Amino acid sequence: MNMKDLMRELITFDNIKDLEYLNWVWMEALRYQAPGSASTDIIFREDTKVGNLWVKAYDRIQVNFHGLHFNETQW
Repeated sequence: MNMKDLMRELITFDNIKDLEYLNWVWMEALRYQAPGSASTDIIFREDTKVGNLWVKAYDRIQVNFHGLHFNETQW
């Protein structure tokens, strides 16, 4: 049995959640290179305060996931 066949036999959809280290690597890879770089538009219907930021009604804002994931104050 070659390595590829062995891995197919050992790693299944049922037990992959139990491979803790692999999940850590996977989550870090997704943090480092997120599949989406920004959120979809967020539009508030009235003036809203988000943290220290005031957003006017109907202004479009997005969360910059790529920038957030590399922000040293967050990680």
